[in-house]
Amino acid sequence: MNALLSTLASVSKGRRRFVLVALIASGVSSSVVAIPPTDGDLDSTFGTTGSGYTIVDFGNGSNGHQDGAHRLLRQPDGKFVAVGSVDNGYGFQAIGLARINNNGQIDTSFGDIATPGRSITTGASSVDYTGSGIALLPSGRLIVAGTIGISSSHGTLIAFPADGGTSVWNVQGVVGSAYNDVLALPDGRLLVGGATPGSLFPSSNDFSLVLHDNVGNVVDQITVGFDLGGSDNDSVQRIAFVPAVAADRLGYVYAIGSVALPDYASGHHNIECGVVKAGLYSAAPRLRLEPSFGTANSGKLVLDINSGWAAGRSDSIDGNAYCRGLAVRKDGGLLITGERYYFGTDNQQPTADSSVGFAAKIDANGLPDAAFHNASFNGGNSTFGGGFSFYWQSTISGGGGLYEGFWFSLTQYNGQPLFGGLAELVCDSSNPGHQANRSWVLRTSASGAVDTTYTQYFCDLPRSSTDTGFDVALDGVFDNGGVVTVGNVFSSSSPGSATDFIFMRRYGDLIFTDNFDPGY
Repeated sequence: MNALLSTLASVSKGRRRFVLVALIASGVSSSVVAIPPTDGDLDSTFGTTGSGYTIVDFGNGSNGHQDGAHRLLRQPDGKFVAVGSVDNGYGFQAIGLARINNNGQIDTSFGDIATPGRSITTGASSVDYTGSGIALLPSGRLIVAGTIGISSSHGTLIAFPADGGTSVWNVQGVVGSAYNDVLALPDGRLLVGGATPGSLFPSSNDFSLVLHDNVGNVVDQITVGFDLGGSDNDSVQRIAFVPAVAADRLGYVYAIGSVALPDYASGHHNIECGVVKAGLYSAAPRLRLEPSFGTANSGKLVLDINSGWAAGRSDSIDGNAYCRGLAVRKDGGLLITGERYYFGTDNQQPTADSSVGFAAKIDANGLPDAAFHNASFNGGNSTFGGGFSFYWQSTISGGGGLYEGFWFSLTQYNGQPLFGGLAELVCDSSNPGHQANRSWVLRTSASGAVDTTYTQYFCDLPRSSTDTGFDVALDGVFDNGGVVTVGNVFSSSSPGSATDFIFMRRYGDLIFTDNFDPGY
């Protein structure tokens, strides 16, 4: 017994949170000892709905099942703010904000009087308002990037006071534009990533980066057209900023998103991941494509995820690769994650309704890291395109109906990546045919190998193992050595259950000091 206690004590050194358990040994009294949780476990010091998680229900109308979080921000005071789209009570979308304290309790000082901790911004009852990105100004104001409209959309930037009350100002982009992400730069200006009408609008859009001052006025804008002949629109999904002062340059801007290539011979669309690097300067033009980056020094490149897949597999050849997550490493390189959808293993499905997660690792000039590879995938096959790695859960096959992927990426100070999103699992051992979607956070080595010491998912939280609903992690930030995620949760076992925001904190014992994105 004493030897066991000594072992447990040595294991627990350096940990800050503990789970108390009772050990019963024959002939001795019960003893309470501290056993450290595993990295990735839900943090028992966080949450109000359950241990490690908080569900926020907007409860706004009979169609409340449409509520969904999109992005997450950690404030300097340790509070977390999520933005997303919630039902406005008429079957359309409004912008929803929710704020919780660092321990997971709803912040009652924030939001509407009738719904403490939550703020809902609506316009016309029959118009959709989508909240896609969030940033924090030094003044405490919250800035939301989103899109207004249905058939004729406009990107929009909206400023809210620190308490989430009535908006202070809002600006709109041109018809056909979209605002999908926003960053608050060190000097207080705002950088927005999204889409703007292309030369063949309305059948085409281009990448767009827009620089605003701190009250929404446009300072500069750069449009990046890939023009690769595809039949879908190109659009920025995520942006990041890295300070890099030299002469009149303030830093670098990275943007990732979807670009359309010519359709496959089968007629299926071909979507790939586009990447842009631009310099931010103090003199006009303030946004300039970086000539040292990308294809033919153009400041842009296409990550050909689909060709990388085809280099190592003979099935599921037609695919659409959607970039979702972006993290900047300490060396200036990028970690990009997303989902690769495919049209069934035989390419015969009319829509791309199955997917796997992917990650790509490139350096500051856009060159792939050929050593980045998940050796546990595809039987260790290393013939995928250099710098690409694919991931899915081994509890089910990779056949039709598989729906997995990553929506955000982070980098620990020691170079280990974390990817978050959605996994499809068999959680009910008594029913092997029962597949359920669960929040998925995966940690790998710097070279892409799965870190098996990290707890990736939970079959019994926040829902039971027999529940066929879903929960998904759509964004994540570092906090006190761990990771807080936000996403959506739907319980199929509760009649009339709505889709709600869900915050989760996963334990970690590392101190994170290097992540360049101000939103992390």
